[in-house]
Order: sequence, then structure tokens, then C-alpha cells
Amino acid sequence: MKYLHIVAFDPRTNASVTRATCVLRDGEKAVACTGDEKLVTQLRLGVFHPGTLKTVTPDDGEAFFQALALEYRQPALFATDVFEGQTVEPYALPEPRPQNRPAA
Repeated sequence: MKYLHIVAFDPRTNASVTRATCVLRDGEKAVACTGDEKLVTQLRLGVFHPGTLKTVTPDDGEAFFQALALEYRQPALFATDVFEGQTVEPYALPEPRPQNRPAA
């Protein structure tokens, strides 16, 4: 199965909240989204896909994932990468990378 999360990030608190999770199960053609009711309703109506110049819906499967990655790319509300696995893992912000600083 493939899945992604749509995550809201608040830089003031450095906290992230998963607003929706979208899953494409093996053998299925449509993506199923769960989470914040208002956002999920909006997702079901469709997302513009600039590659096809059409609105795609969860029924469009992979194309819907691609459109989500392009539509939700702001730091405050973003789509994660598409993950693959047997179970849906919760999203966690990546650990910050150490910065190389010159020795004093």
C-alpha cells in the first residue's frame, strides 16, 4: 500500500499535526482519505494537477497523489512524500541536521 499525510506545521510551537492521511491500498484504484472533516471534504472534490491540466480526485489514484504533492507544498501545510508499507506509520518531523560550524 502507498500513503501520504497532509501535515500542518506551526513554527511558533515547532509542532506538527497530521490533518489528513490518504491511502492507496494494493489492488485498489481509488485513494481513501481520512482526518479533518473539512480538509477531507475538500480533497474529495479534487485537486488541480498541472501536468494534466485537469482536476483529479481520489478516484484517480496515483495521479491524485502527484497532485497533492504539488498542491500542498507550503511550510505551514504540506503533503509528505509517498510512503510504502504494510501499515500506515504516523508522521514525525525529521530530526534537524547538525550544522557544520567553524571551530572558534
